[in-house]
Amino acid sequence: MNRIIMTALLAMVCFFASGKKEVKPQWPDGSTISEWFTDTAKIDVKTLGKQYVITKYGVKNDPSILQTQQIQAVIDRCERVRYIDCHIESPTFGDYHAPSSDAIDLDVCDDVVVRGCYMNICDDAVCLKGGKGTYVDRDSTAGAVNRVLVEQCRFGNHVNAGVTFGSEAWNCHNVIMRNCQMENAHRLLLFKMRPDTPQQYGDVLVENCTGTTRHSAIEASTWTQFYNKQERADMPVSGVRNVTVRNIDIKTANFFKVEMKHPFVLKDFTLDHIQATDKHNCFDSDKVEGMIVSNVTLNGNKR
Repeated sequence: MNRIIMTALLAMVCFFASGKKEVKPQWPDGSTISEWFTDTAKIDVKTLGKQYVITKYGVKNDPSILQTQQIQAVIDRCERVRYIDCHIESPTFGDYHAPSSDAIDLDVCDDVVVRGCYMNICDDAVCLKGGKGTYVDRDSTAGAVNRVLVEQCRFGNHVNAGVTFGSEAWNCHNVIMRNCQMENAHRLLLFKMRPDTPQQYGDVLVENCTGTTRHSAIEASTWTQFYNKQERADMPVSGVRNVTVRNIDIKTANFFKVEMKHPFVLKDFTLDHIQATDKHNCFDSDKVEGMIVSNVTLNGNKR
């Protein structure tokens, strides 16, 4: 009798196991991450077809010349781009200090992978862009940034932030940053909120990141560089929504910092399994609508 019962139980287990659906990786909004993003095979550029050698598009082979505009004209507005094992560094001190030197600017881009890179520059590391201005949502030359995966990267001590939304951005969604190391960079994640631009950021996941940041870990702050607000009666309220930060071990000066010098909305943030040492004990959770805090320890105290 016992043998019959055991056989029946085994059959049931096998049945349910075989009927179990495979759980596919998802973006923060619940859509499926395609296999293109998870393909970790090294790429042989010779197999990719036409190559864009920037010196054939007006860029000179001379590192002593400032050619930002010419280079940007070649690489803007792209999709399905991978940065793999890149080392991006700029002069960070003395007479050769290089301000405004973002490592990777994603300007109106969809489907981007940044994997296994080291970045140490005098500005943002991975910076999402797409336009700014009071009527940016009606500007045909502006656009969105969607589906960006940043993983297994290291950020050096002059990086402003590992991933930055803005300041020249307004519509950015489905961004994942994971398995990254902060090496005394200024910030882990930064939302630059412009008073003159209707910005909508959301569907963000940051997980499995460790290290040290000098200024803050997670920050959303009013940003007024090149401020130029025009009259607009129906100006949409800017906001950041659906952000999850989990499995983080970090030492910083301000763990969760919000500088709200103009109205914007922070909604549906989840902080889960975080160990943080914070010099100023900064935790501005009261500025978020729908904040979920689970297993967060700040300076040895559970939140």
